[in-house]
Amino acid sequence: MNIHFPEADKRRYDESLSRVRRYVPAFSSILRRNGTDRVRDLRGLRSGLLDTGKLAEAVQGVENIYRQERTVRADRMAVCILVDESGSMDGEKIQAARDTAILLNEALSTVRNVDLYIYGHTTENGSFVKLNAYREGRLRTDRYALGSIEADWSNIDSRAIREAAARVRARTREKCLFFVISDGAPCEPTRNVKEAVRELSRDGFSFVSIGIDFEYDPSEMYDNHVSMTDLSTLAPELGKMIKKAIIENSNRK
Repeated sequence: MNIHFPEADKRRYDESLSRVRRYVPAFSSILRRNGTDRVRDLRGLRSGLLDTGKLAEAVQGVENIYRQERTVRADRMAVCILVDESGSMDGEKIQAARDTAILLNEALSTVRNVDLYIYGHTTENGSFVKLNAYREGRLRTDRYALGSIEADWSNIDSRAIREAAARVRARTREKCLFFVISDGAPCEPTRNVKEAVRELSRDGFSFVSIGIDFEYDPSEMYDNHVSMTDLSTLAPELGKMIKKAIIENSNRK
């Protein structure tokens, strides 16, 4: 395993951001609702704001006609994004992967209590796995490094997933939402990927695969997956998968 820290590429970062900027608020909202701070609407209280739906009761002298909004602070959580940078991702696929990673990076920058980890992976001449570390938790890094996401050689997904998870666990024990962005064509049996995902799911990782023209059936590797065909519809679909992944992970404990 070779760990690499890519150089910044501001021009390509800004190009990607120009394509995805309008989707950032929707993704921020989706990510904020799943695992971070939540606002609860409490009704039937004796003090607070008047509940306009209880005006009739107010006239009758009923006391519990008030409501309050309270923010429930969630525990700190981690989010890991792993991007497939293999040769099969060349062209439009790697651009879509870069755009998606930058979109998630921008969206998560507005969400409290989240430590963000972003990696890319390929192999060095097909011999060993190269993991590109673009962002690692609270360690200050240049966000423009994500502009360097590029297709390279081949991919051994199971080893990259395990290594990225190990680097997250070396820094935090918090629950982790783990996104895998790929075309679903690992250079290994799909069962290897499935085994890595199931093993790490028992250690607090909730996996969601974001597929770009999947080569294989994603259900052979991931229980939760969405297809990245249209960014305008990806946010609500992703929200459903995030909620499902987190619930499934909680039920395992």
